[in-house]
Amino acid sequence: MTADSTQMQRPVMNPHEKRMQTIQAVLYVIAIILGLINGFYGSEFWIQTGEFISTIFIRLFRFIAVPIIAVSIIATLSQISRSTESGRIFRHSVFYTLLTTILAASLAAILFEVFSPANVTLSDTTEASAAGIKGKSYFDYITSVVPDNAIAPFLSANVLSVLLIAAAVGIAIAKLPHDSREQRVLMAFFSGLQAVLFTLVGWIIMILPLGIFGFFTVLAKEINAGVAVG
Repeated sequence: MTADSTQMQRPVMNPHEKRMQTIQAVLYVIAIILGLINGFYGSEFWIQTGEFISTIFIRLFRFIAVPIIAVSIIATLSQISRSTESGRIFRHSVFYTLLTTILAASLAAILFEVFSPANVTLSDTTEASAAGIKGKSYFDYITSVVPDNAIAPFLSANVLSVLLIAAAVGIAIAKLPHDSREQRVLMAFFSGLQAVLFTLVGWIIMILPLGIFGFFTVLAKEINAGVAVG
């Protein structure tokens, strides 16, 4: 494939999409400014309104985040059996995920040795939190990731357990007899569910300026009260 053909296949944003993105960016900036003004100088009613909006959006994000992660992984991994390209991408994704995780863990271990946080005096609250973690091994942590209930990880928003369940289900669907009725039905179901969730995300993005107004109202109020700075 030549560079010219690649250039031709690249999607071009039409003027309407560009205009909508510009309008959206302007609305985000306006929402940030209004939220800061409201948090610093707004009346009690408007500050409570901003906090209410912020709480609603946080609940919406929590509602949509875990299901869309799970469904997207299942829908993607279930396609492995139909495309060698999907399998190659999956192997590369796993490799880079493990590589970045190992690098992050190594960096954390080095920083632990350099800064020696065990020698730092902790406050009563921090020390109480650390006491709850002390005595737990890596095996205990790994055990907590492996789910013993199909519903509990979604209810508790345990992302690692959800990822494990989603990966197992997606690979299991991919390993079903190729193009069998069961595989086609399951793939169609999760693809359709993914489309529904993406539609919900689109609706949330449309009203996101309201959420940004609420978030910055709360942030400005906390800064004004000295909470965030402290």
